[in-house]
Amino acid sequence: MVSVENRNREASGGPSFSTTEISAVRIEEMVQNDRLVRAITSELGLSYGIAQCIVSDMLRFSK
Repeated sequence: MVSVENRNREASGGPSFSTTEISAVRIEEMVQNDRLVRAITSELGLSYGIAQCIVSDMLRFSK
Protein backbone atom coordinates (compact mmCIF):
# COMPACT_ATOMS: atom_id res chain seq x y z
CA MET A 1 0.00 0.00 0.00
CA VAL A 2 1.37 3.37 -0.95
CA SER A 3 0.82 6.20 1.50
CA VAL A 4 -0.25 9.62 0.33
CA GLU A 5 2.03 12.37 1.53
CA ASN A 6 1.50 16.10 1.29
CA ARG A 7 4.30 17.45 -0.92
CA ASN A 8 4.14 20.85 0.77
CA ARG A 9 5.35 19.69 4.20
CA GLU A 10 6.69 23.05 5.32
CA ALA A 11 3.34 24.76 4.86
CA SER A 12 1.34 21.99 6.51
CA GLY A 13 3.66 21.24 9.42
CA GLY A 14 4.40 17.64 8.43
CA PRO A 15 3.27 14.70 6.35
CA SER A 16 -0.45 14.25 5.79
CA PHE A 17 -1.80 10.77 5.22
CA SER A 18 -5.17 9.95 3.71
CA THR A 19 -7.68 8.54 6.19
CA THR A 20 -8.85 6.14 3.48
CA GLU A 21 -5.32 4.83 3.00
CA ILE A 22 -4.93 4.25 6.75
CA SER A 23 -8.36 2.59 6.89
CA ALA A 24 -7.42 0.38 3.93
CA VAL A 25 -4.39 -0.94 5.80
CA ARG A 26 -6.48 -1.73 8.89
CA ILE A 27 -9.26 -3.29 6.79
CA GLU A 28 -6.78 -5.48 4.92
CA GLU A 29 -5.47 -6.81 8.24
CA MET A 30 -9.03 -7.52 9.39
CA VAL A 31 -10.03 -9.25 6.14
CA GLN A 32 -6.96 -11.47 6.41
CA ASN A 33 -8.33 -12.54 9.81
CA ASP A 34 -11.63 -13.59 8.13
CA ARG A 35 -13.69 -10.59 9.21
CA LEU A 36 -17.04 -9.59 7.74
CA VAL A 37 -17.54 -6.10 6.30
CA ARG A 38 -20.23 -5.43 8.93
CA ALA A 39 -17.76 -6.24 11.74
CA ILE A 40 -15.18 -3.98 10.11
CA THR A 41 -17.66 -1.08 9.90
CA SER A 42 -18.52 -1.44 13.59
CA GLU A 43 -14.92 -1.58 14.75
CA LEU A 44 -13.60 1.26 12.57
CA GLY A 45 -16.69 3.47 12.56
CA LEU A 46 -16.94 3.52 8.77
CA SER A 47 -20.08 3.34 6.68
CA TYR A 48 -20.80 0.01 5.00
CA GLY A 49 -20.38 1.62 1.56
CA ILE A 50 -16.95 3.07 2.35
CA ALA A 51 -15.72 -0.22 3.85
CA GLN A 52 -17.08 -2.22 0.90
CA CYS A 53 -15.46 0.19 -1.57
CA ILE A 54 -12.09 -0.18 0.16
CA VAL A 55 -12.40 -3.98 0.27
CA SER A 56 -13.48 -4.41 -3.35
CA ASP A 57 -11.96 -1.46 -5.24
CA MET A 58 -8.77 -0.59 -3.37
CA LEU A 59 -7.79 -3.99 -1.98
CA ARG A 60 -9.34 -6.01 -4.82
CA PHE A 61 -10.91 -8.63 -2.52
CA SER A 62 -14.06 -10.43 -3.60
CA LYS A 63 -16.43 -12.98 -2.09
